[in-house]
Amino acid sequence: GGRTVIACPTSQYLSALLLAAPMAAGASEIEATELNEQPYVEITLDWLDRQGIHYERRGLTWFRLPGGQSYRGFEREVPGDFSSATFFFCAAAVTGSTVTVDGLDPNDPQGDKGVLALLERMGCRVTWEGTSVTVEGAAPLRPIEADLNPMPDALPALAVTACFAEGASRL
Repeated sequence: GGRTVIACPTSQYLSALLLAAPMAAGASEIEATELNEQPYVEITLDWLDRQGIHYERRGLTWFRLPGGQSYRGFEREVPGDFSSATFFFCAAAVTGSTVTVDGLDPNDPQGDKGVLALLERMGCRVTWEGTSVTVEGAAPLRPIEADLNPMPDALPALAVTACFAEGASRL
């Protein structure tokens, strides 16, 4: 245990500490500065909650975790990954076709889920049915301006998609 202040240009720094700290012998206090990719920290906190790990927090910048905790085995279906699905969604957008991806959790805190809203802004049609999401491409695609800090893994696919929009996009 102990106290640390850490700059987090990537969420992975904070997530690693949040996962390790409960197993320390003593309590840990973490102050995160410059936190990027915040939705990924929400994923980590969701897993800690599911594991019954105790912690206190003030937003996403301060955490206190008692030590001496442990993780337990579990059975759970792991939902699909929005980061990976982004490439298929964007392929539908640029080709004007339709793609359906199964196994995605509409309540998942993954930041890359935001790609769906961006594709809608570009003119695509997005529909959910249970854990399946369908993206129908549009022609012409509209340009967008978007901050991708919450969804950095989506940048490559969205950059290519933006090349097919009628006008300049800013990502």
